[in-house]
Amino acid sequence: MPARKPERSLNLSSLAKAKPDLRVEASQEERSGWAPVAPQIPSAMVPLVFGILGALACVGLPLLAPLRHDRVLGVLALLSWAVTAPFGPFAWFTGQRYADRCHALGYRPAALAGTGKFLGMLTSFLLTLEFSALSIFIAVHILSGRGPEQLWK
Repeated sequence: MPARKPERSLNLSSLAKAKPDLRVEASQEERSGWAPVAPQIPSAMVPLVFGILGALACVGLPLLAPLRHDRVLGVLALLSWAVTAPFGPFAWFTGQRYADRCHALGYRPAALAGTGKFLGMLTSFLLTLEFSALSIFIAVHILSGRGPEQLWK
């Protein structure tokens, strides 16, 4: 059996000096202190989809007024609004949850999730504003002596 040569310990700085082409440049993100972007996974798209559905609810509530004379279309429009309205707050919640998980794993959240979270915030506030305005309108209508049944005639 031939004698083995003793192994030299590798020193990365001496290796980099000896072969400069092996030196790895730090990316712009690493130099600026940013975390790497999170991998594209389906959960990054969920807040955006929820935000778009919530935005449809914001647009749908004012469109209910012209449909109040047609019972079938009015009920269907109200039902579709009731189904899509909760998606605004859900978008906010899922966007924040996605961002928290990315930060816990050391990643920077994807821009799609941030956009969905912003849409969720916006639609939540708009739905609250629209519902408050509708409640005030109905209260004024009732207090003026015309009952709520006049709203649907």
